[in-house]
Amino acid sequence: MIYIGVDPDIDKCGYAVWDTEDKSIEHRTMSIVELFEDFKLWNVKIHVVLEAGWLINKSNWHGKTGVVAQQIAKRVGENHACGKIIEQYLKHHKISYQLVKPKGKIDAKVFEKITGIKRSNQDVRDAVMLVYGL
Repeated sequence: MIYIGVDPDIDKCGYAVWDTEDKSIEHRTMSIVELFEDFKLWNVKIHVVLEAGWLINKSNWHGKTGVVAQQIAKRVGENHACGKIIEQYLKHHKISYQLVKPKGKIDAKVFEKITGIKRSNQDVRDAVMLVYGL
C-alpha cells in the first residue's frame, strides 16, 4: 500500500510517500498544482493522509496579538483553504483519503532520530509524520 502525507501550504506543500511493502519514504515540497499532477501519475491504489488544521476549533493558538496575529491568521487561512481544495480534488477523483488534525511540531533533531532523515523543513517533517510507519 502507498500512503501519501500532505501538509497543505499556499506556496509549497509538504509531501511524503510511505511504501508499506519496502518500508521506504520519499519526501519533498511541491506546489498544489504539482501535487495534483503527481496524484495523476500513480497507477496503484494510494491513500492520502491530509493534515487538516481547519478541524481545530481554537482560532488563535499562536498566542500573538496585533499585526503579527493578523499576518499569522492570514497565512493560516490561506493554508486551510489550500487543504480544503486538496480535499475537494481527492473527493472528485475518488482518491482514498483521511483528514488528520495537526498534532504539533517536531524539531529536526527529534525527527532525524525517529526517521533517519537528516535534512528537512517543517512542511516535510509534518508530511512524513502523517504516514511514517503506517
